[in-house]
Amino acid sequence: MITIKQDSELMTNYIPANPVPAGNRFVGIKDAHSRPACFSLSSDKKLNLIIQSDDAATLVDFGELAGIHGNVQAFDVQQSPNSDLSLCVATDEGDGTSSFWFLDKLHPRNLTGSVPENKIVKGNGFPSIHHLFMSNFGTDGSSTAPLVFAAFQPTDRITSEQQLGFINIAGSTVKLDTSWSLSTNAEKIIDIAFGTCDLGDGLFVLYEVAGKRKIQFKIFKGDGDDFVVEPKCPPDVRSIATFMDPELNESVLITGGDVLSSYSSDQYLSTQKEGDTIASSVNVKDLHIAQDDDELRIWYTTLASSVHYYTCKASALSEGTTTPLLPKGRAGRISPLLAAHGHGNATSYVLSVGKTGNLTLLQQDPASKIWQNYPFYHASATNMTEVKGYTLRIQATSDRAPSEGEENEKALIPNCWLKLYSSGIIRCLVNGLETELSRDGTWYRTDMDGTLHVIFETSDASCHKVFVDCFCAGTSTPRSSSDLRILNSPPLDPSAKVVAKLASIKSGDDLLAARTQKGDRVLGPNVSKADADKAASAIAMLVGHLDKVEVRDTRKFTVHMSSLRMAQKTNLLAFQPIQLSIWDDILDAGSEAWNWVKDRVEDVVDWTCEIVDHVIDKVGDIVGKVVQMTINLGNEVYKFVLDSVTTIATGISWVFEKLGAALDKLIEYVGFLFQWDDILTTTDSLVALFNSGLDYGQLKVGALEKTAKSWVGATKSEIKDALARIRSQNQNELGQVSKSDVSAKEDNPMEGSVAFNWVGYQIQHGGVVTNATITPPAGGRDTNDKILAEIWDEFTNEFKVAEDFVQNLSGDFIDLIKSNTWDDVTNVLSKFTDDLIDLIMDSIGNATGVILKIVRLGIGTVKSLGNFEIECPIITQLWQLATKGRPLTLFNFCALLISIPTTILKKAVTGKKPAALKGRLTSDTFGQFLENGTVRGDSSLPSDIRALATPAIVSTLFLSSRVTALGLIWESVSGSFSSFAMKLPVANMAKLSLASPVRSRLRLAVRPTSGLRLGAKTPWYENAFDTIALLFETWGLIFSWPPSHMNADYVQWADMFRWGIWFVDLTNDAAIVITRAIGGVADLARNITKWWRAVITMITTVPKFLMELALVLNDYVVRNETVPALIRHIVEAVLALAADLGFIVAAGTDKVKGAEEFFCSGLGVFLVCSGGRVVLKFFDYKLEDHKAER
Repeated sequence: MITIKQDSELMTNYIPANPVPAGNRFVGIKDAHSRPACFSLSSDKKLNLIIQSDDAATLVDFGELAGIHGNVQAFDVQQSPNSDLSLCVATDEGDGTSSFWFLDKLHPRNLTGSVPENKIVKGNGFPSIHHLFMSNFGTDGSSTAPLVFAAFQPTDRITSEQQLGFINIAGSTVKLDTSWSLSTNAEKIIDIAFGTCDLGDGLFVLYEVAGKRKIQFKIFKGDGDDFVVEPKCPPDVRSIATFMDPELNESVLITGGDVLSSYSSDQYLSTQKEGDTIASSVNVKDLHIAQDDDELRIWYTTLASSVHYYTCKASALSEGTTTPLLPKGRAGRISPLLAAHGHGNATSYVLSVGKTGNLTLLQQDPASKIWQNYPFYHASATNMTEVKGYTLRIQATSDRAPSEGEENEKALIPNCWLKLYSSGIIRCLVNGLETELSRDGTWYRTDMDGTLHVIFETSDASCHKVFVDCFCAGTSTPRSSSDLRILNSPPLDPSAKVVAKLASIKSGDDLLAARTQKGDRVLGPNVSKADADKAASAIAMLVGHLDKVEVRDTRKFTVHMSSLRMAQKTNLLAFQPIQLSIWDDILDAGSEAWNWVKDRVEDVVDWTCEIVDHVIDKVGDIVGKVVQMTINLGNEVYKFVLDSVTTIATGISWVFEKLGAALDKLIEYVGFLFQWDDILTTTDSLVALFNSGLDYGQLKVGALEKTAKSWVGATKSEIKDALARIRSQNQNELGQVSKSDVSAKEDNPMEGSVAFNWVGYQIQHGGVVTNATITPPAGGRDTNDKILAEIWDEFTNEFKVAEDFVQNLSGDFIDLIKSNTWDDVTNVLSKFTDDLIDLIMDSIGNATGVILKIVRLGIGTVKSLGNFEIECPIITQLWQLATKGRPLTLFNFCALLISIPTTILKKAVTGKKPAALKGRLTSDTFGQFLENGTVRGDSSLPSDIRALATPAIVSTLFLSSRVTALGLIWESVSGSFSSFAMKLPVANMAKLSLASPVRSRLRLAVRPTSGLRLGAKTPWYENAFDTIALLFETWGLIFSWPPSHMNADYVQWADMFRWGIWFVDLTNDAAIVITRAIGGVADLARNITKWWRAVITMITTVPKFLMELALVLNDYVVRNETVPALIRHIVEAVLALAADLGFIVAAGTDKVKGAEEFFCSGLGVFLVCSGGRVVLKFFDYKLEDHKAER
C-alpha cells in the first residue's frame, strides 16, 4: 500500500539565485509553455534574456548568442498569437551612428540556441537610435514584416516628425524613411501606437499643437498608402495603445486620460465619430495592454503613480471591471502578460520594478483572483536569494511488504510519479526546478527516495492547498488507468501549523504578550489594548471559521476521489484527466483587491470582521455563514468574503500587518526559524570534538596496531560461537522479527519533516555538492603520493586473494535482493557458514597492517583537509553571513551541515539546545572521557559530549547515506555500466536526484565541472562527493568511539564486539582513502576503485552484522531489555546489513554478473534501509538516550 507523508513549514528558505536588475528597459514575453520570460537591456548595454531552460531560470546574453555586436542602445519585441517573436535591436557603431538588427519568427523554445543567419536582417549607418517601436501585427506568421519606428531623441524630447524614422524592412534589406510627416506641424509628439485596418498598416500619433492634443492615423503600407485621418479624441488624453480584434483582425485604439475610451476602425477612420467611454475618473498617465485571444486587460498607471487594470473581453469592452493593484508611488515601469494555462481563464502576470530596483513578478491566480508577489531571478552557482514563504515535503512510502506474486514496492518508490494539484496557481520550485502548480494537476517524478520538495514564496502567510491523488511506479507517466494507483491522501494545507499556533490567541492581552522565538515583541511598538482586542477577536473568528471550511473541503475531496475511481474503472482517467474542481464554487468576493489593500495598510481608517450570510448574487440563495472583512480607506470601502484557506490566511496576515507585524515577524513568531546562534555553537562544538578525536586517534593508533592482529584471531572464534548461540538459543526472539517489522516504521515526525530534511534537500537540489569547489591552502598540501602508491601495492597483494570468493558471495547477495529476502533474518543467517567466517576474518587479519597504515595516513589526510576552503551555493553565503565573513573550511562546512539537523533534533527531543564544547574539549579531555568516563575539572563535559554525540550520529548517518547514494548514481551515469541501454534509467535517476536550479540537466557526454570532477588524474579531494563522504564517515567514527580501551590483558567478548564493530567501520572509512586517494595516485579508473570499496564492504559487513546481532541478544539477556526494544535493535542490525548489501550490489555493477540489472534495486534497498536506520536511531535517542540528561 502506498501512503503519502506530508509536511510544511512557513520559513525563510534559500535558493541559489540572483535577482534581475530592472536595467534600462524590460519587456515580458511568454516562453514555449506560456510561462513568463523577459528581455532586459542591462545598465552595461547588454541585451539579456531571462527564461526557463531545462526547468531552471537562466540568464542568457542574447546579444552575444545571436551575434549582435556592440553596445545595445534600444530594442523592442512583439509576440504573435502562435508565440513566435519578432525582435529589433539598435547597437552603437560609434561616431553618432547605429546599426539596426531585425530578427523574425523566433520560437521561444529555440531562444537559448544559436540564431540562424537567415532569420537576421541588418542595416548600418542609421542616426543614433534612442528608442525602437514595433507593431503588434505582421508578427502572426504572415510574410509581411512588422512596422518599425526609431526615435532619434529620448521619447520625452520628440518635437518633430524628423526625430522619428520609419524603418522599412523588405526581405534582406533595411531602409530608413524620415520623409513622412503629419498633416499638421506638431509642437510635441507625446505617444505613438501602431494600427491596422482594411486600408493597410499605419501609425497613430498623439501630438500637441497650440496647447491642444490630437490623434492622427497615417497609413504606411497597404491600399490606403498615405491615407491620413484625425479622429475625435478626448481633450485630456495622455497615452494611446492598440490591440487586435480577434474577430475582425483589425486594431482597436485605446486612449487614456481622465477617461478610458475605445475606438473601433469605424470610429478612428472617421473625423466625426467619437469613441466609447470604458471607464471614467481614471487619470491615466500611461497605457499597456495584455491580450490572450478574447481575454483582455488594459493596464494603466495614474498621475498619482499607482497601477490599475481594466478586465474585459475584447468583444465586450464596456462590460469590464476596474481593479487597483499597486498604490501611490509604486507605479514604475511595468510589462504585463496574459497566458492561457490548461482549463479556465488566462493567468495574468506583471513584471515591475520592485523597491530594491530589481524586477518583481506579480501573478494572479485566475480562480481565487488573488495576486502574489515573486522576485524575478535567475539561477546562480555562487549567490543565494532568500525565499520567504512555504516549504513542503511530500514523500511516497510503502507501509507494507508485498505479498507473494506482487512486485517489490520498495524498489518502485524511488523516482515514482505523483500527480500534484493545488487549489490555485503557485509559481514554485519542485525538487529544485521551476514550475507552476495548478488545479489541472501535473505529473511530477520524485527523486531517489520518492520525495517532492516544493518551495514557493508568498508576500504574506497565505497559500493554496496542495495534494496528491495518483501514484505511478513506471518510467513514464501512466498510459492507461491500470498503470496508476489512486491514493487517499488528504489535501495538505501549508498554513495548518501556523493557524494551529494562532489558535491560542483569545484576547488582546495574548497578542500584546506574544514574543517571537528570538524573544522580541511580535506587535509594533504603539499598538493599543483596544486595537489588540479587536485583532484578537478577528483572528479567533477566522481560525474558528477555518474548521468549517476544512469540513466542507474534506467532503468535496471525497466526491473528487469517487470521481477518479469511477474514471479509472471506465479507463478514461489516463486519457481524459479530471480537472480538480472541488474548490470551483469558492470565489471569495473582493479578493482581487487584496494586493491594493495590503500595500495601503497604513492608510486604513477603520476595519471590521464579522460573520455574515453568504449569498450567491445571481441566485439570491443563502449558502451558509462566512467571514466578511470590511476595510475603509478614506472614501474607498472594500468588502472581502473570507471563506477559503487562501483568503482566511490572507486575512490573518493582514491583521498582523495592521498591528506592525509583517511577514518576517510572523515567521519568527509561528514559523520555522533557523536559530543560527545555536547552530553555530553546535558547529564549533562538532569541530572541537572532531579535532580532539583525530588528535587522540593519532596517539592511540600505534597501540591499536600492536593488539589488532591478536584481536582478529580471538574475535574469529568468538564470532563463530556467537553465531552458534544465535542459531540455537534465540530462535524465538529472532522469530518475532517479521518482514513487516523491517518494512514498517514507527511514525516519526522528524523523519518526514521539512526542517530535519533541509540539509538533505540542499545537498540534492540546492547545488551544494554538484557545484562545490574545493581549494587547497595557498601553501599546497603534502600528498604523500609515494607512500600512497606503496600502500596500494601492499593492499592489492593482500586483498587479491579475497576477490574471487567475494564475487561468489556477491551472487548470493544479489539473490537476496532479487528474491526480496534481504530482511529475512533466518534466511540471511543461512548464508553465513563457519568456513565463510574463517575466510573473511583471515582476510581481515592479513590486511590489518595495511589497514592501520592507511588509518594512520588517513588521519593525517583528514586533518590536512581541515584547512581546505570550499565554495558552494547556499552554505557558503549562509556561513559568511552568520560568521561575519569567516572563510568556510571543509571542517566547518561538514560540521555546519551536521549541526543543522543535530540542533533541530536535540531541541525537538529534549527541548534544550546542545551545550558548547569549544574551549573545553581537547585530545586530553577527550581521552579522559573515553578511558575513565570523567574529566578532571569539568564534571559536566562527559554528559555534554554524550548529549551531543547521539543526535549527531543520527544526523551524520542521514547525510552520509545521501552523499553515498548520490555518488553512486553519478558514477554510474559517468560510464561505469558497460551497457549503454542500462545507463538510460540511471541517467533519469541522476537527473531527478541531482537536479538543481544551477544544474538542471545532467549530460552524459560532457565532463562535469566543480564538485563533479571525476577524472582519474584529477586530485581526489577536488571531488566533493569523495571528500564529503570521507569526512562524514570519519565524523561518525568519532561520535561513536567506544568508551573503553584495548590494552587490557582480558576483554569480555561483548566489549570485544563493540570494538570490533567500530574497527570494521574504521576499515570501511579507510576504504574511501584506498579507493579515492590511492586510486587517484595510482591512476586507476573510478569504476575499479569503486569495486574495491564494495569488496571491503562485503568482507566487513558479515562479521559486523553477526557482532551487532550477538550484542543485541546479550543486552536483552543481561540488561533485561523489553521485547519491543529487542525487536527494534534486531531490525536496526538487519537494516544495517541490508543497506550494505544494497551498496554492494549498486557498486559492483562492473564486476558481478547480473548486478547491472539490479543497480536501481540495490540503490533503493540502500536508501530505504539507511532511512530505516535513521528512524530507529531517532527512537533510540528519544526513548532511551535523552533520559540520561534529565
